Amino acid sequence: MLRYFLCGVVVAWTVIASPSARAASSVFLSFAANETEVVAGDSVILSWASEGARRCSAGGDWRGRQPTSGTYRTPALNEDAKFVLKCKAGKRDVTRRIVRVAVVHQAPEPSPAPEPAPEPEPQPEPQPEPQPEPVPEPQPEPAPEPAPEPEPVPEPQPEPQPEPVPEPAPEPKPEPQPQPEPQPEPEPQPEPEPEPQPEPEPEPEPEPEPEPEPEPQPEPAPVPTVNFFTLSPEVEAGDWIQLQWSTTNATQCYATGGWQNQRATAGNESVGPINEPTTFALRCVGEGGEAVASLSVNVLQRFSVQWQPPTSNVDGTPVDPIVEYRLHHGETSGAYSDVTTVNGGMTQVLLTSTASQLYVAMTAVDHDGEESDLSNEVLILAQ
Repeated sequence: MLRYFLCGVVVAWTVIASPSARAASSVFLSFAANETEVVAGDSVILSWASEGARRCSAGGDWRGRQPTSGTYRTPALNEDAKFVLKCKAGKRDVTRRIVRVAVVHQAPEPSPAPEPAPEPEPQPEPQPEPQPEPVPEPQPEPAPEPAPEPEPVPEPQPEPQPEPVPEPAPEPKPEPQPQPEPQPEPEPQPEPEPEPQPEPEPEPEPEPEPEPEPEPQPEPAPVPTVNFFTLSPEVEAGDWIQLQWSTTNATQCYATGGWQNQRATAGNESVGPINEPTTFALRCVGEGGEAVASLSVNVLQRFSVQWQPPTSNVDGTPVDPIVEYRLHHGETSGAYSDVTTVNGGMTQVLLTSTASQLYVAMTAVDHDGEESDLSNEVLILAQ
């Protein structure tokens, strides 16, 4: 017997494992995801249903109060996720379930090489425009040459009479006559330049023949998709489960794993009894290819726990009334992954887990909400 403090007073109590006790919890809870492994960026659909629960709340990688049954699509997942759902029948009876989803990262596909740019079509060379022929300018006609003036003829002098001849006076010299100015010779008429001959036009190049247009290719058929899930991924040994599925772009489906034979492209089916962990797969084919979906169902093991409530404190005073007990349990000693809360008037409970053994320790809570230290730990094997 170990001693622990409760409400500031030392109390003493002991936890006992019993393989034959039955469950006293009035809450049944099933909780599952439509896929337990997805590609990074995808989401999953969480589905749950309960019996005897008055309210439920979410934990782990989702939060908030939830209805006692329903579905919820998660945001895009980029890393492994853990979803916890806890349902209560009032405050004293609580059941908790956990769903884990693994995320697979894929390498990016290589981007297609860019298509080469089309070559430009050859343009015809521009043709030279014909130039107008130059018209020679009219030249002025040369002026006629003036006729030379006649030289003056001297008049005859009368013969002298035989008179005493005085000394002859000197004969006057004739005045020189002005010579006509020479006329400028006419400038030579420039010879007209030969008219330029137009260059022969080049022969036009033949236009290239247009390439035939490619025939339109038919669009590929869409790839099928499969949505395959169950509301009860964890069942007790001997129970049956309800499988549900729907598809798109599929014409036939085939069941493998825990079930066999051909199935419709949509439907639901009850399968069982389930006595061990089982994997169910569904392969659906269509014109665009095929798609495969699978899910695993775990079998819950039963663990019976009994305890003796404390009656007095270490100082001999009576223990304050206990409102509830909290059972901390997990697969590893000292590391408790789940907590189950039961009424303070109970002395036994039936736990379920997919593990083959559980380590369990307890605490007690009084009316003021004060929680005691952990009790001694016990190892319980599945029934």
